[in-house]
Amino acid sequence: MGDDTGRAALVWPSATAKPVRLPVPAGTSLATARDIDEDGTTVGTSNDERPYVWFPDGTHRELPMPRIDGVQTAAARVSSIRNGWATGVAGRFTRGGKKGTKAERANSARAVRWNVRTGEVRVFGELQGIPDEVNAQGWQVGTDKQGRAVLIADAEPVVLPALAGGQPTAVSNIATTLSDDGRTVAGQSDDATDTIQAVVWRCR
Repeated sequence: MGDDTGRAALVWPSATAKPVRLPVPAGTSLATARDIDEDGTTVGTSNDERPYVWFPDGTHRELPMPRIDGVQTAAARVSSIRNGWATGVAGRFTRGGKKGTKAERANSARAVRWNVRTGEVRVFGELQGIPDEVNAQGWQVGTDKQGRAVLIADAEPVVLPALAGGQPTAVSNIATTLSDDGRTVAGQSDDATDTIQAVVWRCR
């Protein structure tokens, strides 16, 4: 998957096959494929602001746009997919179609999860930016607004402890991947000497 110099989303059916352009609606000037699921479902973004999904049967459609604080978002991007759960980020802009300031855009960015089978979309205000990973159950790991590494299922976020204790930051304690059962999370954490160590968290 990827995109070519013609600004079209591409997939390679096999390692030796030529790339195939993914279809898009009329009027699309740019399409990018970002991730592909085990069954061949591909997700990406059209016109750099609309989340999109291509299914193995050849059908394709735009994913629903989320609402943030009751306001319809003007832009969203999808970045990954696992077992039908797609994740990405959405931004809320000012009315009238004009984008807010750089600071306003950063503050309004929210992590988003789509169920590509049902069209359900959910905003996760607990996460700062795009989730680092999503598993087969739709559970995610990432960084919360306090800069802590967290695991988010459908209940309250679980804060993952740092090696050195104290208050971790977004660069000192990072969760990057998790198992499908959600019991094992891996990433990195700074030790007492500020040396980065590879770590595994095991949930009971």
